[in-house]
Amino acid sequence: MAAVVSPGCCGLGDTLVSAVDADARSVLWRRDLQGSLQAGAAYRGGFVLVLGPKYAIGPSRLLLVAPDGHVRITRLDQIRSGWQRSGSGDRFVSHQWNPGLALDPASGRAFVVQAGAPVAEVDLRRLSVRYHQLAEPISFLGRLRDWLEPKAEAKAMEGPERRALWLGDGRLAVTGVDYQASVDSHGHQQELDKPAGLKLIDTRNWSVRTLDHTTSSVTFAGGGLFAFGTSWDSRTSKIGGSGLTAYDRSGRALYHRYGKQPIGGVTGVPRGVLVGGSQGSAVFRHQDLLDPRSGRVLGHVGVDVELITGDQPFWF
Repeated sequence: MAAVVSPGCCGLGDTLVSAVDADARSVLWRRDLQGSLQAGAAYRGGFVLVLGPKYAIGPSRLLLVAPDGHVRITRLDQIRSGWQRSGSGDRFVSHQWNPGLALDPASGRAFVVQAGAPVAEVDLRRLSVRYHQLAEPISFLGRLRDWLEPKAEAKAMEGPERRALWLGDGRLAVTGVDYQASVDSHGHQQELDKPAGLKLIDTRNWSVRTLDHTTSSVTFAGGGLFAFGTSWDSRTSKIGGSGLTAYDRSGRALYHRYGKQPIGGVTGVPRGVLVGGSQGSAVFRHQDLLDPRSGRVLGHVGVDVELITGDQPFWF
């Protein structure tokens, strides 16, 4: 059996979940969840999903979808999410608030994080919610001096995007991107995409530690946490980067590779981790195979076709 979640992009419209019998080519069940998909993960043959309002930004909901199609729901009143726009026609601004979701399957807990909000801890058995204020909050980059007016030509985004990753041993890694739109002195629209940095949260006492300020993506593979980040400034039309830094579960830095190059992705494989980069990096047209513990290059993998999948909220 396979399950399909739609629309799977951009937090728009209603979210549909369907179970499909691939052999019989038939739909076993379909559920309309009445909201925009913000984050999700596979859980015990089903899904844990975070949904926001439809075409709006407001309180979120967490849904537990069982393999038989049974849906249980709890509200996350303190976690804002969703998408909306200001302006009309071709002259609008996209506002988005995307929270991060991480699961601890062993304890049956979900963690939902958002900029400027407490961490929501959800007991997936009871669907009970507890909120935890952090000593060091997950901040949202302050607004630029001149925000984009609705009448301006808009091709930019505003708002925070957060990503969360469960590391085990009670630790949670949080990173993301803060998107900002502005208008320069000539009336031209500009966009700044700034990494949110990397924070390590200890859920045993809800303490938080900042590991760096340049990370926007993380991958956990081979027993290590791999942090990398890219930034974009439309004024220069250049992609910035921070290379690749490996940490252990406790947040201790193991090594740094690729200087300030824009690394695009890290994937765990049986022999190590594959590292690929954005344009301007040494791994733009190929991927390096690294030893996870030492960072030593074990080999190279050529890339002939690049598939852009960044607007997919989750894979399993």
